[in-house]
Amino acid sequence: MPRTPDRLLSVVVPFHNASFQLARCLAALVASDLDRSKWELIVVDDGSTDDSRAIAERFADRVISTGNFARGPAYARNRGVEAATAPVIAFVDADVLVHLDALSLMLSSMSSANDIVAVFGSYDDSPAEGNTISQYRNLLHHYVHHRNEGDASTFWAGCGVVNAKTFRAVGGFNEKAYPRPQIEDIELGRRLRTAGGRIVIDPRIQGTHLKAWSFVPMLRTDLFDRGIPWVRLLLSSPRDKNASTPSLGVREITGTISVAAWLFFAVAGLFWFRPYGLVAAAIFFAVSIWVNRQLYSWFARFRGAGFAARVIPLHFLYQLVSLMALPLGLILHIRDRLLKSAAKYSGGAGTSVGRFLPLASGEVGARAVAFFATAYLARRLGAGGFGEVSFAGAVVAQFGIALATGIGEIGSREVARDPSAMRRIAAAGASARLVGALIAMVAVIVLAFALPLDSGMRNVTALSSLFLVPLALNTGWVYKGLGQTRKVGISLLLSESTTLVLLLVLVHHESHVLRVPAIQALGDLAAAFFLAAPLLKGRWKLPKRDAIARMSRASGMNTISRSLRTIIVSFDVVLLGLMVSSVQVGLYSAAYRIVFFVMAIMSAAHVAFFPEMARAGNDVRLQGAVLSRTLALSLTAVTPFVVGGILIAPALMSLVFGVTYSNGAVALQLLLLSVLIIGIHGAARNFFLIMQRTGLEASIMAVGVIANIALNLMLIPRLGITGAAVATVAAEGIILILTIVALARIGIRIQLGASVAPVMAGAVLAGTILVFGRGRSVVELILIGGISYFLALAAVRRIIGRFVVPIVPEIAA
Repeated sequence: MPRTPDRLLSVVVPFHNASFQLARCLAALVASDLDRSKWELIVVDDGSTDDSRAIAERFADRVISTGNFARGPAYARNRGVEAATAPVIAFVDADVLVHLDALSLMLSSMSSANDIVAVFGSYDDSPAEGNTISQYRNLLHHYVHHRNEGDASTFWAGCGVVNAKTFRAVGGFNEKAYPRPQIEDIELGRRLRTAGGRIVIDPRIQGTHLKAWSFVPMLRTDLFDRGIPWVRLLLSSPRDKNASTPSLGVREITGTISVAAWLFFAVAGLFWFRPYGLVAAAIFFAVSIWVNRQLYSWFARFRGAGFAARVIPLHFLYQLVSLMALPLGLILHIRDRLLKSAAKYSGGAGTSVGRFLPLASGEVGARAVAFFATAYLARRLGAGGFGEVSFAGAVVAQFGIALATGIGEIGSREVARDPSAMRRIAAAGASARLVGALIAMVAVIVLAFALPLDSGMRNVTALSSLFLVPLALNTGWVYKGLGQTRKVGISLLLSESTTLVLLLVLVHHESHVLRVPAIQALGDLAAAFFLAAPLLKGRWKLPKRDAIARMSRASGMNTISRSLRTIIVSFDVVLLGLMVSSVQVGLYSAAYRIVFFVMAIMSAAHVAFFPEMARAGNDVRLQGAVLSRTLALSLTAVTPFVVGGILIAPALMSLVFGVTYSNGAVALQLLLLSVLIIGIHGAARNFFLIMQRTGLEASIMAVGVIANIALNLMLIPRLGITGAAVATVAAEGIILILTIVALARIGIRIQLGASVAPVMAGAVLAGTILVFGRGRSVVELILIGGISYFLALAAVRRIIGRFVVPIVPEIAA
């Protein structure tokens, strides 16, 4: 469209499936008192599937389409500005009916001072929807914008105007960071201010809001689309001390803190029946009311005392959600900083750390929940009952985990190499795993009745075979191959959370031990369904028998290798159950639960680099580079847990499982040492898989297994669980030596420079606990050790992200 000199204003209206509101919005604009020849109307269709576009064409000078799917209002508005011809751009949301004088007021406000680059108004005091939530939200917006009239450091695109030249100079809306409706206009406002322009709130510019708010969408919007993004924005951008920010003043902060304190003391007072807590809650309730007295009085004047009373709990909730956004936003901000640091020191790529963080977060969250569940079971079932459950899990692990992992890792490799064949590979892998699981179920049940077990342990073991079915159906390996680790992390958390809830409801004493295997199977089934549901969309036909057979054959050596690995991890538990007692099994398994927590984090570090290793192919130099970085990340992640856990093992066992479990402290210390060894040689597992050297790995594992079994047979009768732990450490040490020799012969060179930092930081952690830890609680020791470790790590590398310094740039996707 050619530029028309006499057009003063371009109005951009984005919409997505807005057929119920768009006609009213555009009719209100066309009815404006500003001469129609002075402005143009550009309407942007953001992937609508209803008849909105036909409505837009009746009113607009130009209708633009963003494509077949919604890309978000930031993207849509930017496309509208690209087509605009006027020197001033107005943005109006599709659910806003501007007043007759809104466009004229926009132009007059923009021309009132030379340094003004943007102006925005507010909703009026007559919202279209009559329900309490909609009235509250729209009137709150009106109140805040009117009270903060004048200079601002933010911008509002619902009914606002901006200088076109300045808008283009700062890059427009950040469409990549905000692909859905969030705070894209607020972020734009901060960049406009940083560029040196003034932004003004002019409450005379008004529009009626048509949106109907409901409870759950309100909470979701406040937390995920407003609160958390706003916190991240504030933390990542310099503060503008010369401009006010609506809804973020001293009064609002004080009110939010008062509401949080009220809730804390109210819960504490009711739960512990302490009058002081209730008195404190009443005081903070009164403080919150007093701080917001002007707002509530305003509501009462406009809608009556009854409406104001109904608004108070809604505003309390709004403030609590705002408070929740603070720690969540801070966590995400720290994650962003880590990723940026990783990118800076890895040639501009932080994808491996980006995969590690969500998976590790899911692992840590899931293991934390599982930790609580384990502690609950250990206390409710006692060492004997807990030992029966652990023995059964070890027997099942000899079959199912190795089989599922072996096929899964081969499947991950194939998916990483050919993502387009994802569904075909998933179907073949899941089917092969299911066949193997059914065979393993029969084997477990046969063993349960063949081995010399008491009736309780026999029944628990047979029932635990149910675990194999959801394990086989779990398709997390597909997402790992795609590098989409976030979903895997969520599934882990879902599984453990479901299990925990069912345990709390259904298991209360030792007689309920038979319920535990079924509950664990249900938790894993929930995770399997969560992961499989997206893969089942579209076409996923059952694979042919030859496809299943090919997958099984390709996974043969890897399955053998994983079976041997499983023997090292769990065969000692089986021997303890057969040669000693279920009580000893309970003590040893409790220690192993802590070890599994650390191993999960280590595993996430290894998985994070799997796609890079797959893309490196047979290039030994690149494989060495990726291995070096995998080792550094693995050591960085597990060192504080290993070193700290060894130092506080007795107190940790007592705190988590009860005083009777402190006898397992020595075993815990030894097993944690084995984790550190696994963290070193475990980084090579992906290499053997990618390079198709699983036969070599199986040979190494076979030597370790033989040593482990021999040592267990010798040491368990004499030393019990301590002997089992010594056998594990020795076997892992042998595997480490053989792995180093094998890598050297292949020509892999491991650079240890990036691994120095976690080792030195671990030494600082140990020294700090030994010097300052005397007489302190476990929680205090964990805090002291964690802080000292990360401070030391930062001191060695300057910043935490330095631990992923690569030898060569990360392989491009």
